[in-house]
Amino acid sequence: MTLITIAGVAVAILLVTRLVLRWGFDGIARAVAAIPPERMALGAACAAFAYLCFAGSDLLGLRCLSRRLPVRRVVLAAFCSVAIGHNVGLGGLSAGAIRFRFYGAWGLSPIEAGFLVLFAGLTFLLGLASVAGIAALIELAPMHERALGREWALAGLALPLAYLAMSLFGRRQFTVMRQRVLIPPPHLALLQILIGIASVVAIVGALQALLPPGVPWTSIATAYVAADLTATLSTVPGGWGVLESVVVWLLPGVDPIGALVSFRVVYYVAPLALAAVLLVAFELAQRRAKSRVRRVRFKVLPVPERHTAWPDSR
Repeated sequence: MTLITIAGVAVAILLVTRLVLRWGFDGIARAVAAIPPERMALGAACAAFAYLCFAGSDLLGLRCLSRRLPVRRVVLAAFCSVAIGHNVGLGGLSAGAIRFRFYGAWGLSPIEAGFLVLFAGLTFLLGLASVAGIAALIELAPMHERALGREWALAGLALPLAYLAMSLFGRRQFTVMRQRVLIPPPHLALLQILIGIASVVAIVGALQALLPPGVPWTSIATAYVAADLTATLSTVPGGWGVLESVVVWLLPGVDPIGALVSFRVVYYVAPLALAAVLLVAFELAQRRAKSRVRRVRFKVLPVPERHTAWPDSR
């Protein structure tokens, strides 16, 4: 694992260095400054909506478990886990660890917390596949072969369609590596797919708001899906350099560096900073709560009665 992390960091440094050498610090700064404030605000709003969709996925997962938690707690857990997982790398492990910490503190068992981790990852994967299929069905960018586009569309839509079919006609639960996996009923499975699509569309919308006007939505959607999958498979922390390089390669007629840097800030860096503050505040609150519980337990302990052995008066 250490070697993988070191290799990922080395690849990230190499790719980021190539991008900086291509545009230069001054060119990147000018490209970022050229983005109008209203488009920057729109990109940030789309990123925030994507994080709300991630919280919606956790709420739906809790409903599948027949468990209820205050919405503010679910939003906090989902936001911190996704924001940290996106930036640390190995998102399933890092985001999963954060979810385990939050939901375990709020009374969920390790199995229930593990289900939420898998459910959230599957929701996002279903969204990626669906958006890739929809974009390919409209027009596979940057290719324009309609027959090839239909093939990619069918490949992208196969996962959500198979998931719905399993929910409708297959077994609702099965065992994988001694772990029970639950498939929600059809109406919840459909809602899960829609939440995944909404989250990915919001992320693509954030990138589109920051890119120069006129870039087709299908091109941006295809580029983002390919970049996200490549960054995930590369295990590079946060996909630094990988995501940007793939988008630059798939959008050859566009100068996207300013949009990519701004997108990195509004979707990755700023949420990470906020999540770090919230996580520290949560840990401090947990410690204070535990100390109060220990003090209260100490105060309410009954004083043991002392029985004095009186001499026999007889």
